[in-house]
Amino acid sequence: MNLLISAFDAFGYRITNTSLQAIERIRITDSNCIVEKVILPVIYDFTPFQSILEEKQPNLVIMLGEAGNRSKICLELRAINLADARIADNAGVMMTKQIISIQGDEYLHTDLNLRLILSKLKNDLLEESLSAGSYVCNYQYYQTLRYFNHKTPCLFIHVPYSKEEGYPDRPALQDIVLSIEQVITEVLKTMF
Repeated sequence: MNLLISAFDAFGYRITNTSLQAIERIRITDSNCIVEKVILPVIYDFTPFQSILEEKQPNLVIMLGEAGNRSKICLELRAINLADARIADNAGVMMTKQIISIQGDEYLHTDLNLRLILSKLKNDLLEESLSAGSYVCNYQYYQTLRYFNHKTPCLFIHVPYSKEEGYPDRPALQDIVLSIEQVITEVLKTMF
């Protein structure tokens, strides 16, 4: 089993990214699982990630991104065929009300049963989300789901800012990491 976990560089005014901090600490102990971690640039270009996917040929992809305004860790049910942001990506590209793929569906959904996963974990820090937003996270998730076309399970997880970053009402980074590890472990159980 080849598991690929991705996270993003810092973007906008931020000097770090909670998903980047989390991926550095994630440990998966399943002996049947080879874990590869990659850091993606915050850009509206799927080519770098597609090259990685073609090279690594993962059996499961877990994508991490930061949604600082959220208070919980969100398992994203779907990606929308829309790029629409208030800020440019790290290459200076601004996308406003742009369709990601002319031939693509309006929404693409993960093949994983998120409600079942959440019901088994009973973790109050986790919730299902119907929107991966409309910035680069959504763009990369949509392109990844489209690329795999239901052949490889993929899940995007949005993490909030952490308590350590000065947000006392948010989860501690260690709790974010533990929650992501729990989700990955549960997903791996459903695949065997």
